[in-house]
Amino acid sequence: MNKGIVLSVLSLVVLELRSAQGAFRKTPVSKIERYAFQLSNAKGLPHQCIQWVDETAKLPFWQSSLGFQFGRLTRSQWQALTHTYATWHNANLLAPYSPQRNYALVDFMPPTVQALDRHQFHAQSQRIVGLFPLTKVQLVANCWGTVYEVLRLAHKPQAESLVLFATAAQPMLETLRAISTPAEDQKPGDILLLSHRLGDREYLDHVVLVIDRNLFFEKAGTGDEVPYRFVAAQTLTQIWNPAIFSYEVRRPLANQRLASPGDRFSLQQQPKVRMPLLTWEKWRRHLTIIEDLDAPPTFLWIQPLPPLQQIKGRFQLPPTAYRATKLWPNQP
Repeated sequence: MNKGIVLSVLSLVVLELRSAQGAFRKTPVSKIERYAFQLSNAKGLPHQCIQWVDETAKLPFWQSSLGFQFGRLTRSQWQALTHTYATWHNANLLAPYSPQRNYALVDFMPPTVQALDRHQFHAQSQRIVGLFPLTKVQLVANCWGTVYEVLRLAHKPQAESLVLFATAAQPMLETLRAISTPAEDQKPGDILLLSHRLGDREYLDHVVLVIDRNLFFEKAGTGDEVPYRFVAAQTLTQIWNPAIFSYEVRRPLANQRLASPGDRFSLQQQPKVRMPLLTWEKWRRHLTIIEDLDAPPTFLWIQPLPPLQQIKGRFQLPPTAYRATKLWPNQP
């Protein structure tokens, strides 16, 4: 073959970067106002619900994020809230009691929830052009990837870095049901699965974490401007009409150990999936896939985040999480 032809062919299989560099950002706040909501499990303690409003949100039901303020607590009040809201995760990771601190509900949540609350994640994508249909690699965050990581890290002896990932709905639905049992009521640490049926098939649409009765923590979707937030059932049902979607409360099994996303959902567990390039084989543990019969498959990157930081008693994302960086150092 002519050398020029060879070079022309090879040029077709190079990676074409069109990246929206992935990074976190804090959800913008236009105004703060009171919201009429009382915690069912903290009725005996004075508290106030506030609502942060992002008027720049693309859709009205993404504007609101809730928070709950207790102010200063006695030790017995702090212990009561710890027993109520932190028994489903490792309460030893909470900051020690301080009579001088103004407490909020988020202070009784696991490190992952503390760090992600009232944030957005702006996705990163990369298109690959070659001697095969157009292929895309994305780094995105979604609802069930978030809930899975909260549950996986909940009982760790130390605060560990969460993994940013999303995966196909069906394997996640099977996994979440396998690690939980149906529940009649709502307790902190339960999960709520929202799904619909089409013919004989069930489709998972959304997953949230139960915080209190009719209060949930969620990543509201996959879009760049979709918030991680505390959300009331009233808002959730406006988005996910109970007349269309099924609501299923499930309680995670005790003493379970969830595998890392790379060990549970990556292409390493799906050796039959064909990779677009032979050089991609070594990246199987870092990739998962969403297949569409009408379009080329989308490969999703599995990305560990830098370690969380605990500042003034609350876990936070490190500064590097807010900086746009390359999806991975050496492109496959």
